[in-house]
Amino acid sequence: MMSQIGLGRAGGGGIAVPDWVHSNSNVDMDFVNGSYWGGTLSGMVSVARASSGYAQATNGTFTSFGNNVLRITDQGLLIEESRTNIVLWNRDLTNVAWVKLNVTAALNQIGIDGAANSASSLTSTLANGTVLQTIVLASSARFQSVYMKRITGSGNIDMTMDNGATWTTVSGSINSSTYTRVTIPTQTLANPIVGFRIVTSGDAVAVDFVQNENSGSFGTSPIATTTAAVTRAADNVTTAGMLNTVVAAAQGSLLAVTNRGEAAGITGDVVDSNGTIHLGFTSGNVATTQVGATLSTGGTANRTTRDKIF
Repeated sequence: MMSQIGLGRAGGGGIAVPDWVHSNSNVDMDFVNGSYWGGTLSGMVSVARASSGYAQATNGTFTSFGNNVLRITDQGLLIEESRTNIVLWNRDLTNVAWVKLNVTAALNQIGIDGAANSASSLTSTLANGTVLQTIVLASSARFQSVYMKRITGSGNIDMTMDNGATWTTVSGSINSSTYTRVTIPTQTLANPIVGFRIVTSGDAVAVDFVQNENSGSFGTSPIATTTAAVTRAADNVTTAGMLNTVVAAAQGSLLAVTNRGEAAGITGDVVDSNGTIHLGFTSGNVATTQVGATLSTGGTANRTTRDKIF
């Protein structure tokens, strides 16, 4: 999330500066509240992303945004790198891609996007029932997650990506009211076999967006799949208009309020439409943090890696 960006407070010509504008700002972009000073949103920021992408609101609901549309919710602007989800039919576990042993699957749950019958229920008919999917893939570091909610029971729910050679119990993190994203430790392996084990007969859970993606450290926003793996393209967000003019041509300061989300230990940048880096985020910025850089003509903050920024 980036909420305040600017140099030298503007407001001449008898135009009153709103109280919410950060002190001495020519440009202030409050993505959380949808308020913009110094120009319109479309006139100051644009995104190139060759795919759709999801972003989450504070109430937990996810919304899908089309190609080249900024992913803005009441949590701010979401910017991510490209990722590929290799799990097929990751919302519909009734599909034959998922092999069920003593588990009944049904596509009958409200999903994390609020859509009816878009997520699956899994009910164990005998103890230690499993639901597994085999994926053909060269060896790589994999990060696995799923959005899960308890329906009935209280027994252990386990997740694997190595055909059960390692089971990780995730049920201690879930509840019966809301979906929780649960994860298992990163593994480097070929041909992952991903899925779930319901330890107690009769227990049931709702699952949505099973995701196994190409990362060894953190997960990204949901990527829906059906018959094939799907890649969500990177968000290439650049400045334009007054915002670009201010940060590219004048002295002053640039401020952003950010939240890296799950991207622990990751650095990132704000760049202008020419690719010039203006603000670097260090790996030490945890949770919601204000970061700033002093700009001068010909000078920028010195960071070289753009990655995930909430």
